[in-house]
Amino acid sequence: KDCLKEFRPERHRTCLDTGAYLLNFKGCCKCGNRVALKMVSRKVEEEEDKDGYISEVVTFNHICAKCSHVICEHYYSFEAGEDAQEYLMECPLCGRGAHTSLFDRAAEAASVHNSEGQEVESKQPLEECKGELLSLQVGSLRQALQEVEGSDNEDDDWED
Repeated sequence: KDCLKEFRPERHRTCLDTGAYLLNFKGCCKCGNRVALKMVSRKVEEEEDKDGYISEVVTFNHICAKCSHVICEHYYSFEAGEDAQEYLMECPLCGRGAHTSLFDRAAEAASVHNSEGQEVESKQPLEECKGELLSLQVGSLRQALQEVEGSDNEDDDWED
């Protein structure tokens, strides 16, 4: 703790499985070294369950490159399931970070609506839904572009 400028700074979405946040390293409290740190005792544990969920946990120690004083332990985890990937980092030096990435579901985005505007289940294959969704997006973009190009604004500072 004495080696750090700030104990476990908030890193928001940053999650590192290697390296060190050197901007937070004040210097080794044992020898005064202020140069690079080493990573030692790195362990990686990977698992995959019967449902296809994958998890990975990485731990290692940040140590002083000069006197081998243990600065702190670094923890990183990654989990991937059917709908999302989750990352987590906990380290007194590197900070605390977490991030979740949700998978884009094109079939859900391309859902079909009946005449009353109610969603109904689509019987189309996923690749067809992706194609329809892309066509709708391209059409919307073209329409928006035509509206922008068609509007002659005299206050516009742009020159042709």
